[in-house]
Amino acid sequence: MSRVIRKLEEAWKFAIDPNNIGIEEEWFRKGLPSWKEIKLPHTFNIEPETVAYRGSAWYAYPFFPEKEWLGKRVRLQFNGVYRDADIWLNGEFLGQHYNSGFTAFTVDMEDKFRIGVENNLVVRVQNHSSSTALPYGNSFDWADDGGIYRDVSLIITGKAAIDHVKLIAKPVISSYGNRITHTKATLEAKTVLIPAAAYKDKSCCIEVYKGSEKDMELLYRSADIAVTDANGVDIPEIHFEQVELWHFDNPQLYTAVITLKQEEVITDRVSIRFGFREFITEGHRFILNGEYVRLCGTEWMPGANPEYGNAEPIEYIVKTLEQLKESNCVFTRFHWQQDEAVYDWCNRNGMLIQEEIPYWGKAPELPERQQMLTAREQINEMLVSHYNHPSIIMWGMGNELAGQSKELQDFIGELKDYIKQYDSIRPVNYITNTIFENPANDATSLGDVLMVNEYLGTWHGNLDEIEELNKIIKSNPNRSIVISEFGLCEPAFPGGDKRRCELFQKKMSIYEKFPEISGIINFCLNDYRTQMGEQGQYQFRRRVHGSVDIFGEPKPSYYIVQEVCSPVAIRKYHDETGDTVISLSVKDTLPSYRIEGYEIIFKKTGKLLERIKIPSLKPGGTWEIKVPAQSNSLCIVRPNGFLVIEKNT
Repeated sequence: MSRVIRKLEEAWKFAIDPNNIGIEEEWFRKGLPSWKEIKLPHTFNIEPETVAYRGSAWYAYPFFPEKEWLGKRVRLQFNGVYRDADIWLNGEFLGQHYNSGFTAFTVDMEDKFRIGVENNLVVRVQNHSSSTALPYGNSFDWADDGGIYRDVSLIITGKAAIDHVKLIAKPVISSYGNRITHTKATLEAKTVLIPAAAYKDKSCCIEVYKGSEKDMELLYRSADIAVTDANGVDIPEIHFEQVELWHFDNPQLYTAVITLKQEEVITDRVSIRFGFREFITEGHRFILNGEYVRLCGTEWMPGANPEYGNAEPIEYIVKTLEQLKESNCVFTRFHWQQDEAVYDWCNRNGMLIQEEIPYWGKAPELPERQQMLTAREQINEMLVSHYNHPSIIMWGMGNELAGQSKELQDFIGELKDYIKQYDSIRPVNYITNTIFENPANDATSLGDVLMVNEYLGTWHGNLDEIEELNKIIKSNPNRSIVISEFGLCEPAFPGGDKRRCELFQKKMSIYEKFPEISGIINFCLNDYRTQMGEQGQYQFRRRVHGSVDIFGEPKPSYYIVQEVCSPVAIRKYHDETGDTVISLSVKDTLPSYRIEGYEIIFKKTGKLLERIKIPSLKPGGTWEIKVPAQSNSLCIVRPNGFLVIEKNT
């Protein structure tokens, strides 16, 4: 059988347990004494009666298993539960997931479901502060909304089933300096099976298609490969004479379909979208598919809208991601692990990401053994779930800890080695806010890229930016630097959005002068809900740090970020005949990358007049075009349709 996935969304029962008596009274066996019906995804921290609740809560889901499940493997996949979860089926304990509220996990039902009668799935969730979890205690600057806030699904397969597949897609980049769009490539697949003692009579094969979903062209089909190890099978390296590379402006995807058989009967089949692309660092430069690039981006803080909290529906998430992309963000980071659907969108629409474990803040700054154990557990789940996403180009090990201390540096070194054992290709980094104390002795230098949160003039005091950046570069020669945060946080620092605009423009005018700065990430897109917020109460408690508000409405600074981070600049002038001419130049500072497949669209009062393809241009290149007589506006769009900039003509 092929894999069947069914979401469990409707008709869940929910109850809080403020006195923590549910275990003693066996709610998992006897049922919830009182409850209300809810739909997943769900968080109780946006509801009036439980908005400030931190503690235990219970979810129950009654269902009738199907006869076809007999003899099959049935698993539950939770994409996100905040934070500690215990799971029972029909009163029998299935498993637990502790210390991590943002990573996906699965639980096997084994043969504990009952055919022909109502079954009861019960989940206890706890979102109180924890000294064993990451984030630790209250040391985090985002919302701690409790609940089953991402999708839950049933995965139905044969008994012999695939746990996960690691795809290693490597393009052959023969030279550096120019962007490569098509090249030779190799693909390896490491298929990990659900642990099972018997592996005889099992085989595995792979098919590779160009494209995804309905638009797929078969490129390769392997013969069946015998499974000789209970843990899985390595599919030998596949060679391709030409592939189209994945890029944030051309996110070309491929699909690998892996089929598992036992005695010639299909027991499981998975479909994985992936891309061929190379992202590396060389000295102080970023190289994407052979091209030296300097990247601009903005960070987005999910869970900001008080109507949804961390249970934001996918429709709202997509709307926010589109807004992020159209601010000319091609590079971002996430302080904590995101849902599979977020990375799927970024794969399909073009976004470069650093994904991080949520080790943040000052409690404790110095890691203990528990932090290492929890970090490793989260890294395992993060890498297994998200390794195949071409949008993810780097991993992050922590943010704003005691970067000058030997204890933290030892921790970062050990954690980096641990990640590299699984993923030797992607850069692995630590994000610092302490490098200004001593640039020659900071934990960020142990990463592959120096990542610096730079709040000089606000949180970091009134030091001179140019002088401090020169110190960092002198102490860390020939290293790539990313300004991983900068911006204005109100009301801690006054001035409103006008000051945010001024600060952003000032900082960018400084960063562009340093070729060692390969990328910048503005903080942040949105005002966001956080337990550290200086403004508002309950689900409205927030930090005013964004270019849009908590409901996604843009402020003037959004359009400043969009224009400054645009890869092109537009100048308008009149020629000798009096006609209006648009002169378009490709920036060669920040950002800096070749534009290819871009279009200019002329409009009259919002209606299309002409759509013209802009020739391929390298950084520093220019192109001119006369404005049609009736046009009163224009816009530049990327190859996949996202707005770059809009102007009146």
